[in-house]
Amino acid sequence: MEVSGPYYSHALLNTMLSHSIRWCRKSQISHLLVPYEDGEVFSRQARTLLFDELRTGQGSIPTVQTLLLLSAQECSYGNRTQAWLYSGMAFRLIEDLGICIDGQKYAGSVRLSDEDIEIRRRLFWSCYFWDKMISLYLGKIGRAHV
Repeated sequence: MEVSGPYYSHALLNTMLSHSIRWCRKSQISHLLVPYEDGEVFSRQARTLLFDELRTGQGSIPTVQTLLLLSAQECSYGNRTQAWLYSGMAFRLIEDLGICIDGQKYAGSVRLSDEDIEIRRRLFWSCYFWDKMISLYLGKIGRAHV
């Protein structure tokens, strides 16, 4: 976080905080969440930062992760349309970033470390899995292709 590396964004951090707070609502620390409106402060900030990122046209791995978490959060609130839209944006962004292409297959064309390849692989399969889950939940046909 201190160096704002390629796998960190403020939008992702705020989304993680917002998404995680729901698990604290019935705990002994719930009184500490009152000033943060049960995480809504983080959620609003995450969306603002996300749309700032998207407006620049510079999507990244943390942007995809943010979209997936927001989709899951909206799904948990019963906001089907928002969940579907966020997930669709994430799926299209992995295509735009080339994450759906096997990093090992074209290892000579782009210099990616083993860590980069593994992160991209896990993100692809996270998107694939989420596409199948949300499609099943919403009764829609999945979008991800292998």
